[in-house]
Amino acid sequence: MSVVEAYRRHPALAHHDELLGPAGADLAAFCDEAGLGGLRSAAAEADKLVGADGIVYGAAASDDVRPWRLDPLPVVIGADEWDQLERGLRQRARLLSLIHSDVYGGQELLRSGDLPAAVVLGHGGYFRGCRNPGRLWTVAADLGRGPDGRWRVLADRNEAPSGIGYAMAARRVVSSVLGGLHRHSDLRRLRGFFHRMAATLLAASPNRTEEPQAVVLSAGVRAKTAFDEGFLATLLGFTLAEADDLVTRQGRVWLRAGDGLNPVEVVMRRIEGGQADPLEFDTESVVGVPGLAEAVRTGGLTLANPLGCGVLNSPALGACLPRLAERLLGETLELDGWPTWWCGEETSRAHVLANLDGLELVAVDGNGKPVDAAVDRRRAMVAARPEAWCARLPQELSTAPVVAENGLEPRRFVLRAFGLAGLDQADYSFLPGGFGRVAGSTEEAFVSSLGALAKDVWVPRADAERAAAPQQVELAARPAHHGPARVTPRVAGTLMAIGRFAERAQSKARLLKVADDLASDYALHPLSEGYAVLGVMLGAVEAVTSLSAGPDPSAFLRGALASEQPGGLRYDLLRLTANAQQVRDVMSADAWSVLARLLVSDTAERAARDLPGVLDDVLTALLAFSGIVAESMVRDASWAFLDAGARLERARQTLSLLQVTRGSGPVAERVAEAVLAACESGITHRRRAASGQGPASAAASELELLVDDAANPRSVAHQLRALAADLELAGDADTAERLRRGFVFERSDDIDAWLADRLAGLSRVEAAIARRHFSRQASRHATWSGEGS
Repeated sequence: MSVVEAYRRHPALAHHDELLGPAGADLAAFCDEAGLGGLRSAAAEADKLVGADGIVYGAAASDDVRPWRLDPLPVVIGADEWDQLERGLRQRARLLSLIHSDVYGGQELLRSGDLPAAVVLGHGGYFRGCRNPGRLWTVAADLGRGPDGRWRVLADRNEAPSGIGYAMAARRVVSSVLGGLHRHSDLRRLRGFFHRMAATLLAASPNRTEEPQAVVLSAGVRAKTAFDEGFLATLLGFTLAEADDLVTRQGRVWLRAGDGLNPVEVVMRRIEGGQADPLEFDTESVVGVPGLAEAVRTGGLTLANPLGCGVLNSPALGACLPRLAERLLGETLELDGWPTWWCGEETSRAHVLANLDGLELVAVDGNGKPVDAAVDRRRAMVAARPEAWCARLPQELSTAPVVAENGLEPRRFVLRAFGLAGLDQADYSFLPGGFGRVAGSTEEAFVSSLGALAKDVWVPRADAERAAAPQQVELAARPAHHGPARVTPRVAGTLMAIGRFAERAQSKARLLKVADDLASDYALHPLSEGYAVLGVMLGAVEAVTSLSAGPDPSAFLRGALASEQPGGLRYDLLRLTANAQQVRDVMSADAWSVLARLLVSDTAERAARDLPGVLDDVLTALLAFSGIVAESMVRDASWAFLDAGARLERARQTLSLLQVTRGSGPVAERVAEAVLAACESGITHRRRAASGQGPASAAASELELLVDDAANPRSVAHQLRALAADLELAGDADTAERLRRGFVFERSDDIDAWLADRLAGLSRVEAAIARRHFSRQASRHATWSGEGS
């Protein structure tokens, strides 16, 4: 039996399935041709590419980051069907835009009774202080197909909808996994929508005389969809910003950059409206920008989406849309919502109470999840506060296949569509297809935290589109930069942390490799000179990891590699990746496959079999990461801070290693050789000794080669010279000059005290850089202009 035929007989198949319709014919043929083995291979390849691209879901602040889940089989929507669906979406967007303008403007709909006042004024997404808050620039809606095959709106998502960045990420992965089918299908492309979005929002800037600057405002590490927001910023070419990066002055928003402030004219908001401005709404918000609402009121900022648009997500409002379409557009609503009744209307309430045993009860101001309670309890809830509740028919949605261990399995499917207003807002355009999700099991849970899988959504081009010349998308004008680019304190500190953790991991891996070589040769020979050297180097590993060696050197070294506690090598790799995720918009796309290789899940198991091989793999990946960074980053402030972190860390690791390995007595020469090897300078020492250009003794050579010799790229002197250059590039010539004058390399007779003093000097340099460049806003407040209400 073929894969698709077996799927047709699955007991969980819905009345309508996305694979078995006419649009899915080519995909069904591909599934049969690939067979179960080929489909499982495609799923494994998709997982691999998701990891290689660093696509994750979850909030880093709560240590809840997990790999994103993507099924390799797309959902195909035919061109004619999509065009019909898009017409309905565009009409709905125009209607919601008119409603938004009215409820925050003249409120004619409320006065006439066409829109009950309780629907608007009683909803938590309505902000009474936001008069004329701006245009509804973007719209989104969750859609489902019912048993009759018709698409319906399940929920409007106009506040700060996630998923549009994930939609492009899904397309990139699936188009690679199913390359032949993707090319054969001749799809409507996604990238043009992002170009239009960037061009539209920049053209909407209130500043008409200067090149506008736009940011994507994110909650950062607190956001479960941080990847989505960072990737969206990259696709738009906007700066990814958090609250700490922004300040308000005289009714305008400014981006903190170096010592100065750069004006921001456009903010694409990816945080909830109630958290966007702690001066106006939630005073406890740490992700909002104080004074943001004032900047909008005084005309100094274009905000997408406007504050207060969350009221448009109300299911009670959705129940009113058919009559509002007639009232405002003179048209019949083309795209229905899921059958829903607002209990605040007497007729609807009577229907709900009479049929409640067959309906789901949802809160008007909730998350859309049905109330889990007996019918009598739900009836009492409606009677107590009828305006707070809506009832709807159970959502029996179409299915789409996912690749499972034993074949294709049907899962309930939801589509999120994303729309963008034109500059005159007379109409909207939509991302072709949007972002699909299927439940992670037979349970109807469509959120990633509960195991939902993402789906790429394909819309083939129609025959007329293939014959027509391709449309040219006008790209957004980019701001002209004069002088060196500056970065925010948050980004500067994160970039320096990336450099530090990358170098710390590399230094640690080299030290573990040298110690493991010694353990392999001498661990079973306790009376040998090599055993004494091993003891010194194990002590060095203890010093840099804060772990205790124990009786088994190999077990200790494996533990130092695999430990996820501070000091462990894997901890450094996890922190490196976590920091890189925070500044995705400035990292090379090639870096993610390298970072993914560093975090393979079976490291501990592999290390038990082949510790040298695992350390070689880690070093190779870290060197590849350093090479990608060196060859892809423009030499500006971003590069300067990342490189500065690496320089400081290499200098610290070298001085610390020298400090803990000195005083080795009769094995000092052998220890010095091991130290030179760990600092990647053993070959240089031997080459210089052989040519007479350096001491023959490793003990005599190590301080000269690892500390003094600026020509050696591993030496402390070289790091400090490069660090000074980095600081100048970051616009900090004063600290660079103090570094050159203050870090003296003349050694005293007491080498131990001298090394300790050098390490203390590095700490002072780090503290000076942090004070100068990484200061966060202790108390954020706005400077009010006195205008507005």
